[in-house]
Amino acid sequence: MSEPRGNRTFLWIAGVSVALNLVLVGLFGGLVLRPPAGEPAAGSPERETARTLLREASPEDRRAVRTRLARSWRQSAEERDILREAQLAVSDALLADPYDPEAAKEAFARLNAADAALRLAIQTDLAETLAAADPAARAQLAERYSRRANRPRSRDRPGDR
Repeated sequence: MSEPRGNRTFLWIAGVSVALNLVLVGLFGGLVLRPPAGEPAAGSPERETARTLLREASPEDRRAVRTRLARSWRQSAEERDILREAQLAVSDALLADPYDPEAAKEAFARLNAADAALRLAIQTDLAETLAAADPAARAQLAERYSRRANRPRSRDRPGDR
């Protein structure tokens, strides 16, 4: 015998409801877990450097590193604001009607310059912070940077053609 029509409808509605709930949970999780605007991305060398410093440091050194990184973050507020403005300029240029490729190129150039300025500010402070770091921690960081530089790019990996 076949199922009554009402049961199939209920199962279909329940399945759609579960799918929508999973989408909402994913969106909410993405919003909660992403780094704040302007903060180095999760896999960025700057964030990896900071994590390694914190992991390898003694408790008192860890406090000093955290204090220094927090100060660096506050001091980079202007660079982060400029980066945010550049991101908005790119968005505006891409949405412009009619689209102007030259305006988009200028917006992307400002975005690249703002990103470079923020990275320089963060990396300058990391370099100063590393002066007080344990030589073993610096050696571990050097190894990470070396591995990152020497890993094959996706187009160089077999099977990616």
